[in-house]
Amino acid sequence: MSSGKQTHAIGQLYFGWSESRPTDGDPPQENSNLSAPSGCSYGPGHPWHYLLQGDNAQPVAFDDIPASEESTRAMAQELPMPRVKRIIAVREQLESERRELDAARVRYQEIIDRGTAALSRYDREIAYGGNDEMARAGTLALLFQQAAWRKGRIACLERERSGGLSRTK
Repeated sequence: MSSGKQTHAIGQLYFGWSESRPTDGDPPQENSNLSAPSGCSYGPGHPWHYLLQGDNAQPVAFDDIPASEESTRAMAQELPMPRVKRIIAVREQLESERRELDAARVRYQEIIDRGTAALSRYDREIAYGGNDEMARAGTLALLFQQAAWRKGRIACLERERSGGLSRTK
């Protein structure tokens, strides 16, 4: 499969983590024994970044997770154009995004501190097939991506609140 994705009979789309490689256009290779390709370096938004057989890297400190530029652009497009509606939306969404970012911070730190003990039985046994190391790594990667996404949205909303609203008609 060239995209690393496969569709099952029930219509769900799954991502083959073991097939993904951070290279520039090389086709993914089947790798059923869960070993990372040699010489690869994965970003902290990818499970192989944390796995012993991958990069074996430590999680990034939560405050050092960069804001996603993509989410900043997406947030700007989601906001309503009429000034009054935009002001209200910015205020409401900023509060909500901050709450969600705080929740992600707590969960991220919990996974760092407690490891697989902080994961549900479902995550460990079903979602990651009993591979505790992959469950921890996958959860850290997911939480990293969520934090980056929320930080980008918050950056956009704060920019709108502080100066962008005065320019909007």
